[in-house]
Amino acid sequence: MTKSDFHKKNATADWLCPACCIVTRREKGDHTPVRSSGTNHEAKSPPASSSSWVNTKLRSTVLDDSSLVYVREAENETLTQKDIREIIQSELRSFMSNEIAEVIKQTMNKEWKLIKTELGDIKAEIATMRESMDFINQQYEDFRADASVNTQEICAIQKDNEELRASLKELNNKVDEMELHARASNIEIQGVPEYRSENLVSVVQQLAQIVSCSLKEHDIQMCTRTAKSKPDSARPRNIVVKLSSPLQRDTLLAAVKKFNKDNSTDKLCSKHIGLAGDKKDIFVSEHLSPRNRELHILARQAAKEKQFQFVWIKGGRVFMRKSESSKIFYIRDKESFNII
Repeated sequence: MTKSDFHKKNATADWLCPACCIVTRREKGDHTPVRSSGTNHEAKSPPASSSSWVNTKLRSTVLDDSSLVYVREAENETLTQKDIREIIQSELRSFMSNEIAEVIKQTMNKEWKLIKTELGDIKAEIATMRESMDFINQQYEDFRADASVNTQEICAIQKDNEELRASLKELNNKVDEMELHARASNIEIQGVPEYRSENLVSVVQQLAQIVSCSLKEHDIQMCTRTAKSKPDSARPRNIVVKLSSPLQRDTLLAAVKKFNKDNSTDKLCSKHIGLAGDKKDIFVSEHLSPRNRELHILARQAAKEKQFQFVWIKGGRVFMRKSESSKIFYIRDKESFNII
């Protein structure tokens, strides 16, 4: 070997990096530790008590400013900075997981105690509500039972009421018939002026004489004025006359009707019977019961609304007719207006 070759060989050995020296020696089967090129760092052995270091020697070599390479010669492994970072991160994760798990466990225990307390309060409230609902349910059942009994009683009362209504209607009809018979001989004179010293019998006889109806004093069984239906009315009170028979009544009514028909421009009035004062129209009709009087008023109103031409009274009863050729309606009660 020449001198130049020797220098070349030593020069090459001088600039090789420690890592390359390690690789070169391992390739040759040499596992002798290599010192760092910059400083004399010898591998320090850990205490003999550490079993992980009994058969392993760790040596560190500075490769550059940012990375370290650790070599475990027994296992021929090289740990980079990235591997160390991952190991540290794994350990930190494990540590943090344990810490977080412990915190979560303590928090959960605390929250669970709080939840158990609140659940206990909720259970107590639910129990109270259940008692209230049971009470309300019992009250409802009692109410249903009472309502059922009341419904039966109401049905019975309604049935009795319907029967009473039917009986009352029948009794009213009988009373009306009795009133019709009692008033069969009566006439009612409206519009005759009142005087303090008047003689009603003479007034009635004068009226009969004017309409050409023979009426003796003994034919008049009763003659009086009736009370006003409206006390504040200015109209004179009506005169009710009870004659000797229904035939006498019908004869007088027919005579009055004929007189008014023959004297359409000068119908029966107060001047005809010799009464002083202003001229007042006089009307003579049958003496109606209060019920039939009301029906007569309603019939006249219905005649205007439904354009009926005729409304009249015969035998104390009210009749209606739309025209001379149409059907005659007997107004028995208020319900009769629904069928005309």
